Amino acid sequence: MDTQAAERLAYKVMSEHGLIDEGWTFKWSRAVRIFGLCQYNTKVIKLSRPLTEVNDEAQVMDTLLHETAHALAGPEAGHGPLWKETARAVGASPEATARGVVTATKYYAVCGCGAKFSRNRLPSDMRFCGKCYRAGLKREARLMWVERSTMREAGYSARANRYADALTQLAG
Repeated sequence: MDTQAAERLAYKVMSEHGLIDEGWTFKWSRAVRIFGLCQYNTKVIKLSRPLTEVNDEAQVMDTLLHETAHALAGPEAGHGPLWKETARAVGASPEATARGVVTATKYYAVCGCGAKFSRNRLPSDMRFCGKCYRAGLKREARLMWVERSTMREAGYSARANRYADALTQLAG
């Protein structure tokens, strides 16, 4: 979803439920694993900019309503019965975590067996597909990381590349 449209939607939802009048504000976060966050002490509802950019309006709306329910139910409610009741009342899915959220990781790898892996930082050591490695396919199990934005091979960190070079020399 477009982030400007999402920000307008956030203020609309917060206003409709009286949060703006109570001093609540909206901010963006850079999180890639947490879509939304309700900060009671500062009265801030946050949305992940990276996850907003790769998810649709329905998912963004449900996350905003989820965090609005937290703000209305209070910090003691957690994801318990009071929060669930409040979530239903504001129109949010009363689930503790979102279903079907698309994540925005920077790197990915796909093994020959079809197993998929994703990370936000290049690993500092070599990584292997556990299934293939346990099956004795050690060379085939080594994962090669690809940067999602450029679709170019990213390899590993410098430390892992030195390790791989050393293994190649020992085997050669």
